[in-house]
Formats: sequence, C-alpha cells, structure tokens
Amino acid sequence: MVQSPSHFTRKPSHTTLRSIKDDLSDIRNQFKDVRSIRDQVQAARQDYIRLDKTVRDEVTKVNDKIHQVNDKIHQVDKSVTSLKYSVKYLRYICIAALVLGGYVANSVPHEL
Repeated sequence: MVQSPSHFTRKPSHTTLRSIKDDLSDIRNQFKDVRSIRDQVQAARQDYIRLDKTVRDEVTKVNDKIHQVNDKIHQVDKSVTSLKYSVKYLRYICIAALVLGGYVANSVPHEL
C-alpha cells in the first residue's frame, strides 16, 4: 500500500488555518481593490474619450470661424483696393473737370 506524505495526513493546527483564512481574506480585499482601480481607469478612459471628442468638435468650430473671418478680411481687402482705385480715378476726373472748367472759363468773354 502506498503511504501518503505526512503533511497530507496531519491535521493542520488552528493557527495555520487562521493564517490561511487571513491570507485568503487579504487576497480577496486586494482583488476588490484591483477591480475598483480597473473600474476607475475605465471610467477615466471614457471621460477622456468624451473630452477628446468635445475638444475636437470645438477646435473644428473655431477653425471654421477663423476661415470665415479670413474670408471676410479678404473681401474687405478687395473692397479697399477697389476703393483706392476708384478714389484715384475720381481724382483724375476732378482734375480733368477743373482743367476743362478753367479752359471753358477762359474761353468765354469776360464782358458778359
């Protein structure tokens, strides 16, 4: 007949069982802590994903506004350039009118 080793046949002492029970309790508590930390990490990851999407959406909105403002600036710049040329041509027309008016004034006899 085969004999089992003595540590299997011996009945464990009360302190040994208590120690094992305490160790198992510690392991359970640590496992709960690990689960809690894992849940917190997952919640933080979801918050990050939500915030990242929100920030990306806001950046897109700001970029769109910047493009709109740049378009308006370009339109105003074109209008200012057009006005500069208009004023320049109007100045030439006024000078021409003054010269023509002076010519007409000098050509009319002063006795009238």
